[in-house]
Formats: sequence, structure tokens, C-alpha cells
Amino acid sequence: MDKKSITINDVAKAAGVSKATVSRYLNGKTSLMTKETSDRIASVIELLNYRPSEVARSLKSRKTKTIGVILADIRSPFYAAVLSGIEEILLEHDYSAIFVNSGKSHEMELRNIEYFLSRNVDGILINTTSYNNEELIAMTASRIPIVLIDRYINNHTFSIVTIDCEMMFTQIFDHLEGEGYNRFAFFVGQWKSNSTRIRRRELFLKNMKERFGIDAENDVYAIHEDYPTYGEGVDAFISSLKPGDRPCIIGSNSDATFSIYHALIEKGIKIPEEVGITGPEDWSLGRDMAWPDVMATPLTTVVFDSVEIGRKAAELMIERIEHPENTLKEIKMPVELYVRESTKGTGIKE
Repeated sequence: MDKKSITINDVAKAAGVSKATVSRYLNGKTSLMTKETSDRIASVIELLNYRPSEVARSLKSRKTKTIGVILADIRSPFYAAVLSGIEEILLEHDYSAIFVNSGKSHEMELRNIEYFLSRNVDGILINTTSYNNEELIAMTASRIPIVLIDRYINNHTFSIVTIDCEMMFTQIFDHLEGEGYNRFAFFVGQWKSNSTRIRRRELFLKNMKERFGIDAENDVYAIHEDYPTYGEGVDAFISSLKPGDRPCIIGSNSDATFSIYHALIEKGIKIPEEVGITGPEDWSLGRDMAWPDVMATPLTTVVFDSVEIGRKAAELMIERIEHPENTLKEIKMPVELYVRESTKGTGIKE
């Protein structure tokens, strides 16, 4: 083969790997490949006497005016709202977006990142599936602007837009204390790799310690980890109550809060006479169609603007592209407590 005609595609075919994998090797990003793969690519490059084209390399510096957007679960109303905000701002700045869904799969997330890198997108907005995400750091650090949506990554700093969870739990506990509640449970889904759930769990424990002097580890009910269903978690909490307890369950997000409510209703437990219930409202369906208002017992929720989260994330991305010298930013979105019947302490029996 004429060495002048050898391309990266020829190397990939001879090594039995993708073009993107060869590209990562050439750029020194070998952390996601085995030593066997790395050695095989090196051998093929040597045998074919391949030399990367500087013209081809320069293509990476061109702006494509596209942004890759990776969301953990695009089916959720929360993410639908976030997407609308992202698209609005990107269109204003003449950028287009490629939206993909990781389906809560870490492996799919990495495949999506690899795809975006092969498409030479100008940046990636990501709601990551994993709090401990060394692969994402290795694949993207110093190569492409990254902005995180709502979820942090451990041991690395990116620009991020998230919820002011401290404000959220302050408002919740201020209200619940004022209504006379004195026994609390926090219900959360699988949380150990999800930074949002980790933070909310920690803030529940912090408030319990600081306000009541209680180590409340046993009052955290991890569904799909410690308890198979929300119903079984509710049963466990109810069975732990003692005379004089005024109980309230706090959900970690809309899904949790709705599932707790459903479990209480199925079991014939009266809200709020027997148990109060509250949590974040992150479905962001609009104040004119707020789902907590249409429940048989309207639910007290903490509201934040999911569409604005998308807008702010897109604005941070534009800034990272146009002014890479600027410092990284963390934007915390404000929240507002909407008090409804589900936490009216006056309804609790003495």
C-alpha cells in the first residue's frame, strides 16, 4: 500500500477497531482501551508507516456550531423541560443541538460521548449517570468544553447548573417544624452513584442532626436497594412509629414523592391526619397544570424552574466556547415552597 494514501480508516480497519478509537490513541487518550488494543494500534501504525495528516488534525479546530446533549432519562418530564430551555438558548446563538438518551446506562453514556467526539461537536452538555466518572474526565478533559446539568462528578470541576438543595431542605424543615412534625423519613431511589440523590440524602441527615440532634441514618429508606418497593418502605416506617410521633415522609424527587403518595393511599393511610408527605417538584409541567394540585390531597412541594436550568446550562456552554479563559462557574437555581394540604399539621390527631 502506498504510504501516502494511508488514512486513519486504514489503520482502524487493520487494527480491528473504530476510527474514534484510533483517534483517541493518537491523542494520547488510552485510558478507555485495553493495553492489548493500544499495542495492536501501535503495531499497525508502525507497519503501515502511518503519519497523521496535519490538515486532518486542523479540522478539529473548526467550529461545527453543534452541541451534544446527553441526558440520563429523556422520558422524564424534568428532562423534557430542561431540553426546551437548552434548545431555546442555542437557537438564539445559531447553534444546533444533538440530543441523545443514555437510558441511565453508564456504558451508553460513554458511547454517546465517543460519538459526539467523532462528530467534532463544539461542546457537550451532560446530565451524567455516574458520580464517579473517571472515564468522562479522561475522554474530555482539556479537549472540549463540558457543562454539567444538575449532577456533579466526583474529584473534578466542571461548570454546572444545579438546584439550591440547601435552600430546599431549609424551607422544607422550617415549614414542617412550624406545623408540629417531629418524626421524619427520607425516601430515595438508588443513590450511591447519583450526586443529586447523594446531596439530598446528606442534607436530610444534616438537618436532622442540627435541628433535632438525631443520627437519622435509619430514617433513610433507599428504595430498590434496602427496600424492593415504596410500599415496603412505607410499611417499615409506619411500624417504627411510637406514641407521640407526628410523622412526615420527604421524597427525594417527584417520582419518589408520587410513589410514596400512591403507597399511602393504597394502604388506607390518611394524609395528613396520620402521615404528612412532601418533596421536590421537578417535573416542571407549568403552574397552570401543577400535578400536586390535582391529587385527592394536594401535595406540599418545593418548586424550581426546570426550563431555566436548561437555559442557564446552554448559556454556560456558549460562554465556555467563546471565552474559554473564564473561570468555571456553579449556578444554583432558587426554589420555592408551595404549601398544600399534605403537610397541614393542624390535621394531625393528638
